[in-house]
Amino acid sequence: MAKGIFANSSRKTEMEQHQGRPTAGDIVIVKDKNLPRNKWSLARVEETFPSADGLIRKARLCIASQQLDSLGRRLEKPTFLERPVHKLVLLQKVSNS
Repeated sequence: MAKGIFANSSRKTEMEQHQGRPTAGDIVIVKDKNLPRNKWSLARVEETFPSADGLIRKARLCIASQQLDSLGRRLEKPTFLERPVHKLVLLQKVSNS
């Protein structure tokens, strides 16, 4: 039984390694501990900031309002903010081609 627990934990680590760090253009969900998961914001990564050790630790995000006019145009300007990457959930990676 304990062997099964350890096997699952190592598998999760492998999956996390394959996910990678966000890059400009990626689509992410921004985690917010003060909101239920179905209220978390959708954002596009604009820029990433490497730390002194070379790893990406922070990203600049563009979050747009969901409110549209009758022609489908946004009513408000997008919001730009910076968040640590551990508070981001990668949804779609930008293609490299």
